[in-house]
Amino acid sequence: MQTAKIEATRLELSLGDVALLARVQRPVPSMWRTRSADGELPFPEPVARVGTEERFNADSVVAWLEATGRGRNPDTRADAAAFASPAGLSLREPMLHAGLTALLCLKAMTAGDFAGLTAAGILDLAAAADADDVLLRSEVAAVERHVVTLAAYADAQAEAAYGPAQAFERLLDQRFRQGPAEIIAGSLAAPVRTLCAVLAGSLARDCGSDPATYVSATSGGGDLIVSLALAEGDTDANLVLLGGASSGGRLLRRRLRALGLHAETTTDLPSVGPAVVIAHYPVEAPGIALRQQAFDALDELALSLTDEQRGLVLAPASLLTDRLADRGLQQQRSQALRTGRVRAVVRLPAGLAPHRSREALALWVLGPEVTGRPRADRRIAVADVSGAGLTGLVVDQLRDDILAALAAPAIVRARSFALARLVATSSVLAQSGALFPAAAAPVSVGTDGREAALRVERLRSCRNASDVLGGVSVHVIEGRALPPVTTGQAVEQRLVRVIPGNRDGIVPQMGGNLPVIGVPELSGAVPAGSRHLDRLTFLGSQAAARLTEAGDVVFCTSPRPHAVVDAAGGSAVQSPARILRIDPVLDEGLSPDVVAHAINSRKAGGSWRSWLLPRIDPTQAPLLSAALTTVDAERNALRQRLDELDQLRDTVVHAVTSGTLALTAPDPKDS
Repeated sequence: MQTAKIEATRLELSLGDVALLARVQRPVPSMWRTRSADGELPFPEPVARVGTEERFNADSVVAWLEATGRGRNPDTRADAAAFASPAGLSLREPMLHAGLTALLCLKAMTAGDFAGLTAAGILDLAAAADADDVLLRSEVAAVERHVVTLAAYADAQAEAAYGPAQAFERLLDQRFRQGPAEIIAGSLAAPVRTLCAVLAGSLARDCGSDPATYVSATSGGGDLIVSLALAEGDTDANLVLLGGASSGGRLLRRRLRALGLHAETTTDLPSVGPAVVIAHYPVEAPGIALRQQAFDALDELALSLTDEQRGLVLAPASLLTDRLADRGLQQQRSQALRTGRVRAVVRLPAGLAPHRSREALALWVLGPEVTGRPRADRRIAVADVSGAGLTGLVVDQLRDDILAALAAPAIVRARSFALARLVATSSVLAQSGALFPAAAAPVSVGTDGREAALRVERLRSCRNASDVLGGVSVHVIEGRALPPVTTGQAVEQRLVRVIPGNRDGIVPQMGGNLPVIGVPELSGAVPAGSRHLDRLTFLGSQAAARLTEAGDVVFCTSPRPHAVVDAAGGSAVQSPARILRIDPVLDEGLSPDVVAHAINSRKAGGSWRSWLLPRIDPTQAPLLSAALTTVDAERNALRQRLDELDQLRDTVVHAVTSGTLALTAPDPKDS
């Protein structure tokens, strides 16, 4: 056992840490290092290597930054400890990371520093603070060999972060840099934490949990339960951990204790009484085993809930809502749905799991099983907000829709949902692909009918052109918009076909008679109709030449989403542009003009399969198309007039400055 007393440990920085400390992009420190190598103040030499990572003495780096004035952080010396690592150690090792969190928790519990303590003294302090070994005693003992170094590092971290609780949170915030994989997997972005906190608070009131009781059914860092606890502020909400004997459960206990929060532990969920049960299943690793485990846990949770409890389950959309390639997983998901407790399903946007920015998440909300109604009449509220940001308005509307879905059937039927819609549970169970391919709901909140009508008339009258909409009139209706569908869902239902463009044979030539539509035309780089092919040459050289049909939507995803409707058809589409062809027989409210407008309104690309395609009343499609044709003709005329004015301006300026024309003021007598 070590007998040395705690002293200030040497701290080290990687080049990535230097970038964070200096508040610059990651490549910048490497550039500093290279460019200063032959100068008077060269960048410090590495002092160690941990794995494949070079480490630099933190004091030397801070001195170099201060001497050279590099970086954008005026407080590099004060902040260095927050970004540094203990000498020679990697906190990506689960044991060391757990030991450090245990020491920070111990520091919060004892409200003192480790300075002056020996390793034996630290172990004794841990044993006294956690006599039953429920949160930190074993973790401190496991790092006995490095406990002096880690304790000094914990002191430095707490000082840099103004306290051990803040240092603990900062350590988890930096879990991508220095944290085990299981800790990284549990991280969640602020918008989804806020959403879950709002939903959980409302669900607690809905089930009569007063004061609110929140049960964490999973751990892994506990971002959700911590967000709930902090959202409650100074209220007397009860926190309960279900199980909690795992390493993740112990970490969550340490985190809560460091924050000054108390949590009870139970293995008997029904005994808790009215409560909201929170479960987060990251399902990081590929393969089927972890997904099977997640569904097993979810099924057990659904069966364990009492009628006075609510469940809030967060997991990847690939698990909860999207197509499952494995038949066994499909059966497991169907089994969970058949319990009758899944009352609402929400597909969320991508980017809410910071470590997997392209992964979309989904929510299941569980409540009491609807009784007294045939299974065939049961309904689930479903919403797809994957194309919208989790703004305050969207969060509020989701909350209201979910609470309505949990109400009595008579109330549910009378409810006008904002983002969700009710679908038969039997139809959800019958889906072999995505869970609810036709259930995407509106996610944008526009003006109401009266305001929209006033705005249309105001814009019409701006140029005294009442026929700008082709003479059609508008009137307010009390109806409900058809829910949009994602492109991927429309393809699955065969409402549309997405056909790739031609890769070969696109050689524009003078005198050609086959129009070409590609990214240059879609992005406006070249005028539409300016490129042509020889029809016979092109068709003769292609085994499977792909031409548009009348009404096809031609689109591209980059440099940004663009789309046009080829009204006449018969054009050659150049890859990477694609054709989106709407099935003319399945009249599901998809209009080429509306689809093209939706694509052009997107500010970012992303996967075209996730794009939301609005739908309209089929009877409105021809009128809307005619109105848009008139608007487009007006816009084209204005563009031509603007081009003529630009030419007039350029000609006048050039002629006057070159001395070939002179301007004469109008004669007042002529006015």
